[in-house]
Amino acid sequence: MGEVANLPMPRQFRLIENKFSRSTLCDELVATSRRYQFSRIPILRFPYLRTVMNPAFIYKILPRTEWETAKKQGAFRGCGIDLTDGFIHLSSADQYASTLQLHFANQTDLIRVAVDGERLGDALKWEESRGGELFPHVYGEIPMSAVVSAAQIN
Repeated sequence: MGEVANLPMPRQFRLIENKFSRSTLCDELVATSRRYQFSRIPILRFPYLRTVMNPAFIYKILPRTEWETAKKQGAFRGCGIDLTDGFIHLSSADQYASTLQLHFANQTDLIRVAVDGERLGDALKWEESRGGELFPHVYGEIPMSAVVSAAQIN
């Protein structure tokens, strides 16, 4: 099954007719998602949208084994540095690429989990971190009900 990208689906896109190229379609979807970033509209399933990040969500990068354990337990409780620091480290869509490069370079079998921050309530805190930038931290666990999608990182 292809990756799940949670983006708004405007009615004017007619994929069956191949009216838009992939790059044009992706650009339009990203622009549309920024306009409607908090709406929960139908999900697209296309493998070529793997790099599209929805700014409405926050992201956790973790090893597949940790993700499988979290699914069995019904919640993600942290791993590695999360357990040491006492909170779960996440990244915004804008921070995702640099986090992947700085902390997960040369690692394989990683999963990108998209989380709806609104479903985390008061457990989610935006705190200053790398370079004075605000990063999302979760004090507690991330329930599966807050997970929007999970996909392997290629």
